[in-house]
Amino acid sequence: MGILFGPVFSRRLGISLGLDIVKAGHCSYDCLYCEAGKTQFKTIEPSGCATAKEVIDNLSIYLSHHKGKIDYLTLSGTGEPTLNPYIGEIIKKIKKKFKIPLCLLTNSSMLSDHDLVSAIAPCDIIMPSLDAVSDKIFHQINRPHPGVYIELILIGLKKLIQIAKGKVIIEIMLVKGINDNHEELAKLSETILKLQPHGVVLNTVYRPPATQVQGLDENRLHEIGETYFKNFLYKFEEKTLDYNELPEYYSNDIKFKKMINIRSATLEELAIMLRKSKNEAYSYIQELSSSDNRYYISEHNGIIRLHYDFEK
Repeated sequence: MGILFGPVFSRRLGISLGLDIVKAGHCSYDCLYCEAGKTQFKTIEPSGCATAKEVIDNLSIYLSHHKGKIDYLTLSGTGEPTLNPYIGEIIKKIKKKFKIPLCLLTNSSMLSDHDLVSAIAPCDIIMPSLDAVSDKIFHQINRPHPGVYIELILIGLKKLIQIAKGKVIIEIMLVKGINDNHEELAKLSETILKLQPHGVVLNTVYRPPATQVQGLDENRLHEIGETYFKNFLYKFEEKTLDYNELPEYYSNDIKFKKMINIRSATLEELAIMLRKSKNEAYSYIQELSSSDNRYYISEHNGIIRLHYDFEK
């Protein structure tokens, strides 16, 4: 569905223009909580759908026609960005041509490749996931490809933190009844102390998950942060919610379809982005799923996501 999606309003990054550089549905994990749904193609093989030239051309065209504010370019998507074999060249050329900060969201699975670690080091922000360090919980929550090993990930993470030109902020997704126990949290805390990242962000299940898992309430999340990660908790600069800085979207706009396929939104957010009432916005989303049976809608805690069925 194209390389670019959004831009979206991120409370952490502000106005963020997404770059999806891997084949749709290709990932090295099949995480229980993934808001993109079940992984369609679990792999650690190169799965790039975009070359450096294609990314730069798409960005150049978009930015020449849209003069609105973009705070970050974000390498993300429905799959794992580091599966793209050209990611090093993509990052290098983006940093050379554009003055917009670059963020990479990664599940960390490919950090065992030290050439890859060097290739992604120039990003301004790298947010690698680390949900568990014990092998049993790692496999339970992330359901990795058989060729992925947590021990090698930790070695790669250490190297990345040492050589990164920007900030490495580790994101931990906490799932109720799986990795929120003292034993696992203590191991994670000890590992973070050894790694010495620029920060840690705790997250939990807010958006529609791939399986029937539950998140933690805010009080428990705060308690865990204060008990196990107090000296590392990273606080992003609070971004003011101003949707007027976003472009107006249309339901048949490919960047809008891709955006809500990758990043779910509340009905209120959709209404503001579409400049419509909540009822009209919901009708627009329903139109997409009714006109093409490859799309379907899921809702969780008032958050709506448009999914794409790759098997149809």
